[in-house]
Amino acid sequence: MSAELRFQKALLLLDRGQGGRAEEILVGLAGLGTGGGSSVAVRAMVVLGDYLVECGRGEEARRWLERALAVPRCPGSGDPDGTQAGTEAPDGTGPPRAADAPIRPGAAERFGTPGAADAPDATDVAASVDEERRRAAELLVRLDRWRGPVLKLNQVVTWNRSTLLGGANLVGVTVAREHAPRRGRLDEEAAVAVMEAGGRPASVAVSFERADGFTDDEMAGVLERLGADYYEFTPVDPAKKQAFAHDLGRLARLSLPKIANGFFLEPDDVSLFDDTDALRRLTEAGVVLFQVEIAPDALTSASVRARLGALFAEFPVVVCLPPEVGLPAGLPSPRGYSLTLRPSDRDTTPYDYCNNVVPGSTAARVLRARARDREAPRSG
Repeated sequence: MSAELRFQKALLLLDRGQGGRAEEILVGLAGLGTGGGSSVAVRAMVVLGDYLVECGRGEEARRWLERALAVPRCPGSGDPDGTQAGTEAPDGTGPPRAADAPIRPGAAERFGTPGAADAPDATDVAASVDEERRRAAELLVRLDRWRGPVLKLNQVVTWNRSTLLGGANLVGVTVAREHAPRRGRLDEEAAVAVMEAGGRPASVAVSFERADGFTDDEMAGVLERLGADYYEFTPVDPAKKQAFAHDLGRLARLSLPKIANGFFLEPDDVSLFDDTDALRRLTEAGVVLFQVEIAPDALTSASVRARLGALFAEFPVVVCLPPEVGLPAGLPSPRGYSLTLRPSDRDTTPYDYCNNVVPGSTAARVLRARARDREAPRSG
């Protein structure tokens, strides 16, 4: 099988949620080198970087993306100074810059090439390599944006002082059929208005009111119209094997990165640690963050702390804790922290069943404290 056909196969595997198999093919293609008039290796590096970013494996992604950017610019490409598509030339003065795309189609549509099985001429190769370098620049900007901790604020109904001054870099919005901001829910029209009025100060994760029974097609349409960065959901119980498998298939058809919520760690319930195979399968379906609420009393056990450290080391976890509680010293850092705003209607069940809801003023204070680490150097 030719290198081009292997590349197309990898794209199809990604779109089917079979990331592990696709990664093996892409690593092999990326190692082919960039000589001989072929752009397949460069394209493989960029797709591999894109996939690893979505898996939360940022440093691995960076290595592949920087290798793609190191490929010499092709003469005659019409972009001698590297300024097309909003990027800056990587001239040693700083990383390339480009705007983040708010929503992205599937891998085959993003990275596939019409007529890819045909042998491209030299002009096509030059244009293809330069296009992949621009994509690598865009992904590196996205990666730089998330080098610090994720600071997530949930049930946001307006870009208020809690959001802007608190320093949240990811906000959660829950869409419902009926507009109910006092319950932390927005209809689509109101959600669009909030997005447009706020100037998008942070990335946006959109979840849906479960009781409203949104179909997959309806959700996909709303996510696209809102320009969502992430689709957030509560996974099906893995013990319900048939329903869980169906849910994985549904997730694989949604091209956005995903956030899985509804995970809890309690003193009398540590089943989260027994579901790591399910977490891996969710990762393969495109989940890039797991939102876990931790009860402070659960952290008193040394064995729980050890298992929690192993969880942080393997999976990208955002932690929800009471505002006055911190994680014990010695644990690996989680991917970030999550807070859920208390709705005006205090009888409302939080969208993710969170037990720790906080007023806006508390959220701003806690997020500011968490944000102090954002600019700190990170090892690795």
